[in-house]
Amino acid sequence: MSESSRKGRWVRLSCLVASALLAVYVVLGVLAIWSANRTRRQAEHFLRDFVSLEVGKSRLEDLRRLAEQHGGTEAVVPPELAPAGCAPDCRTFSFWFESLWLHRLGLGPATAVVAGLQTGGGRLLSRAIIIESTAEWDSAVDVSEDLSSRSGKSYSIRFRSMRPRWCVEFTPEAPAELRRQAFAVNLNCLSRIRGCKTKEEILPGVQW
Repeated sequence: MSESSRKGRWVRLSCLVASALLAVYVVLGVLAIWSANRTRRQAEHFLRDFVSLEVGKSRLEDLRRLAEQHGGTEAVVPPELAPAGCAPDCRTFSFWFESLWLHRLGLGPATAVVAGLQTGGGRLLSRAIIIESTAEWDSAVDVSEDLSSRSGKSYSIRFRSMRPRWCVEFTPEAPAELRRQAFAVNLNCLSRIRGCKTKEEILPGVQW
């Protein structure tokens, strides 16, 4: 076999290998997008039920139903670790929706939506939802509703040096429209190729 024939053979073999690897990457990319969209839809169904709860009014059985429907985890808080006002029977419920495959394939940042609820005395005392992303340092937002306000205001936005950098905090006394905007999380961040890089993209309805 001549030198030119050997070179031609290696070129053809290299092209075949490159084509096969590209095809595998494309298939994995399609599966990653499908997985991310499924996670987003699951999060959308959860958020709709999460928002329908009422702090101070929803009962323990409502939260257990939510956990059963959306794969949440219930945990009992030991009395010595329970925050003030949570006793008796302090419990937490946690939910997690994460989009990883787009990140693993280099198509976008790792993004997660994490929600938590706390009950005491059989009723909902607080709820929070955090949107985390590796897109940018400040692409993480914490939205929380509590019976009482830490700032003394019924609605406030604050910035802090640790993640999540931005916190939207309010009580049930805050105007309904502000509460609606705060929980109107852009869940497309879970399935968007480039992710969400700013607080405005994550919570487009909030007046920052």
